[in-house]
This record gives sequence, C-alpha cells and structure tokens, in this order.
Amino acid sequence: SSMAPLIAKSKKDTYNPEVQQLTAECFEPQNMFVKILDFDAEEDKYMAISVGYRGDVKMKEGNAAVNWLKANKKVSFVEWCPTG
Repeated sequence: SSMAPLIAKSKKDTYNPEVQQLTAECFEPQNMFVKILDFDAEEDKYMAISVGYRGDVKMKEGNAAVNWLKANKKVSFVEWCPTG
C-alpha cells in the first residue's frame, strides 16, 4: 500500500503532476507504507493492483497510466494465480 504524492505543504500550490507521473509515484519504494529492503520492481511481482484517484481523473487516463507502468517495467504481474 502506498500514497502519492507526499509533498510539503509549502509546495502544494506549485505541484501539479500528470496522471502518469502521479501513478508512477505510487509505486516508488519511498512512497510505500511498508519498507521492503530488497524490493526490486523488475523482479518482484504483483498479483493485482488497485489505484484510486481523487479529483477529475478519467478512467481512460488511469488505465493508460497503469498500462504505461507495465510497458516500461515499473510493475510486473504474476503470470498465473490460482483464483483466475
């Protein structure tokens, strides 16, 4: 589980990320709530992810951002899981 962006109050007025950048920040190790010392985004795999946005973010933008993460090997998924 993670949360992004984590920024200082003083920078909130000037920080305006795109959906893709915001989504990528969610999967950065420093923004995760649990610290895994040997975490490697290319080697470690996810069974599933769920990304929730606040504000005016279209589903198409969110899906495109997650597909960009997968294409650029920022996240990878298991090939098979027993539940389908």
